[in-house]
Amino acid sequence: MKLNHTVPLFVGDGFLMSEKLVMDVKEKLEIEIWLKAINPDGLVFYWTNFHATTEQYTGGYFIALVLIFSQPHFFWNFGSGVVYSRSTASVLNDQFHSIHFGKYFRSGSLQVNDEQDEIPISQIGYSPNSTVIFIGGVPNKTILPSAVPELGIPFRGAIQRLTINGHRFSELFKEFQRVGRVMQYDDVPCSNVKSGNRNCLRNLNKYGCQCLNEYQPPKYIQQGYYTEYGIKLVTNAETEKAQYGGLIS
Repeated sequence: MKLNHTVPLFVGDGFLMSEKLVMDVKEKLEIEIWLKAINPDGLVFYWTNFHATTEQYTGGYFIALVLIFSQPHFFWNFGSGVVYSRSTASVLNDQFHSIHFGKYFRSGSLQVNDEQDEIPISQIGYSPNSTVIFIGGVPNKTILPSAVPELGIPFRGAIQRLTINGHRFSELFKEFQRVGRVMQYDDVPCSNVKSGNRNCLRNLNKYGCQCLNEYQPPKYIQQGYYTEYGIKLVTNAETEKAQYGGLIS
C-alpha cells in the first residue's frame, strides 16, 4: 500500500525530535495534534530549551501535552511557574482525536474535539526562539522538569498530524529525526485489492483508498470512516458521488 502521508506509530522505545524549528512564540502559540492512543499515559509533545552538551533541563521554559489516565493535560512554563489544564474527555477509545492547545499572551486554551477548557492566566515570561521539539518521548528524564514526573512516560499510539502556528507537518518521518524504534501505522482497509495497488489518504477518522486492480474499474475509489463499532464503508453508488467532494477534504 502506498501512503501519501505516512503516520508514525510510537511503541514506547522511540521518539521523533527536531532541533531546526525556529519560531517566535512569545505572543501566540497554537498547536494541533491528531492522535490515537494505545495506552492511557504518555508524553505526546514536548517543546523545551535545554543544554545540548549536558542534556539538562535549563528551567523556566517548556510546553508539553501529556496523557494522564487517558485525559489530555497541557503544561507550560515561560519562566513564571508551571501552569496546566486538563480535559475531562478520554481519548482511549480506538479513535483518532483532534487536540488543540496553546497560548495567546497570558491566557491559554485546551480543546479536545469539540470540548474546550480555559487555562489559568500566568505572568509573561521569556520564550526563546531556538528550542528542541520531541514527539512521543524524550531521550532521558534529565531534560524534563522534575515538578511534572508524568512527562517521563513515553507515548504509545499513532500521531496523524501536527500543526504549529498554522504550519502543518505532513511528513513527520522526513521533517523530524527518528530516534529509537518508531514504526509505521497502517490500518486503512481497502477490500478486493492486491497488495501495493492502492493509494490511501487519511483525514482524522475518515479515509479514502484509490485502487487499481483487475476486479474494479481503473479509477475505482473506496471510501469510509471509523466508528466506535468498527469501519463503515461507503457503497459503490455513494463512492461514485464521493469522487467529487466526498469524505476527504
